[in-house]
Amino acid sequence: MRDYPRQQLLLNVELDIGSTLENFVFGKNNQALEQFIGDSLFTAKERFLYIWGNPGSGKSHLLQALCHEFDAQGMSSIYLPLKHTDGHPTDMLEDLDQLRLVCIDDVDKVAGAREWETALFNFYNRAKEAETVVVFAGEVPAVQLPLVLADFASRMQSAVVFRLHTLDDVEKTGLLQDRAKAVGINLSQAVIDYVMLRSDRKVSDLIQLLSRLEKQSLLEKRRITIPLVKQEMGW
Repeated sequence: MRDYPRQQLLLNVELDIGSTLENFVFGKNNQALEQFIGDSLFTAKERFLYIWGNPGSGKSHLLQALCHEFDAQGMSSIYLPLKHTDGHPTDMLEDLDQLRLVCIDDVDKVAGAREWETALFNFYNRAKEAETVVVFAGEVPAVQLPLVLADFASRMQSAVVFRLHTLDDVEKTGLLQDRAKAVGINLSQAVIDYVMLRSDRKVSDLIQLLSRLEKQSLLEKRRITIPLVKQEMGW
């Protein structure tokens, strides 16, 4: 079992065991990011990366997957989503530069908060000196973050920046099929078409929906059919 750092325990955050690089679908529009991760991030040729994308594009999955991969290679890591920091002190960033990888999600959620920006700026400098790999993520490009600390804004804009593009419908359909096969479910094209027509098409929501249907299917010992989807989702 993974030994979670104090900061993750404080935020009541655990890595999703299903968020791995093996089941992350980059899609045709994110091939440059996929290549960068393989060529530059794991080799630490580049140590500061900022990923931005719309809600549901898969940023959190990717950051957690990177932590899983570093852990598997015997390198320490941590995933910190800043949207959960309400009421928590900024000193949770202390000593993170001692880890090999630090993934900080939701940077945009603390933009404008000078105390957090100062703490992140100081962490960035310590991480640079310690040669720690740092991946930030947010919903807007680095240059559009409403930061009040000019020095931190400069640091963020100096990172390598990639947009994580949302998968198209064909890629989402393939994702559902692959996820279903991975857990031994035969998901018909009719069911997939029905789900895609009526559900929120965010990748994270589609995965949660599939997990919900899988559990109900096992509970009722029924195949996942359109009637089961209607029953469970209330459509």
